Amino acid sequence: MKEIEKTLNMINDIKQIAQNHPQAMFYYFLVRAIRANRVIEFGKSFGISTIYLALALRDNWGGQLIGTEIHKEKAKKVILDIETAGLSKYVDIRMGNPIETLKDISGPVDFLLNDGFPPSALPVLKLVAPYIRPGGVVVSDNVDPSKADHREYIDYLRKPENGFQSARLELNKRVEFSIKVSAYEPSIN
Repeated sequence: MKEIEKTLNMINDIKQIAQNHPQAMFYYFLVRAIRANRVIEFGKSFGISTIYLALALRDNWGGQLIGTEIHKEKAKKVILDIETAGLSKYVDIRMGNPIETLKDISGPVDFLLNDGFPPSALPVLKLVAPYIRPGGVVVSDNVDPSKADHREYIDYLRKPENGFQSARLELNKRVEFSIKVSAYEPSIN
């Protein structure tokens, strides 16, 4: 933990880190626990989760985080923070429309943090889902089932035929936690 604190102290935006620390640590522990090697992150905001995810990959002895951000200024700030923290070799930040920037992912994905613009969340999930390995994790942040742009997204994750098991977590009251399971298998009665 001291190594994480040392790395975080290199970043200027300590206030944002402190506000997001518990949830970001949850992501860190998840990535470590599933021994993730490939992480996809849609949406950067302040880049706090990006740093924690990159730290987890570093502590897992390597891997790649592919992050996408449509706002160039946010992406540039995250890239600078990642460089400052010495984590660049684990992170590939792509600027632009996530549907375009994530088209060329290949190989298995172990963890998807879906935290971007709500109307793009489902198209991003559908684009990445075929690459998520069985046992892979999808964490969807700031998901509110009472909002129309999230309802279809949550319904997709909770339909067994789409290959996920999913439930809401009470982290910030708007986190959907999903695990990719093998192909849909109807229950035998």
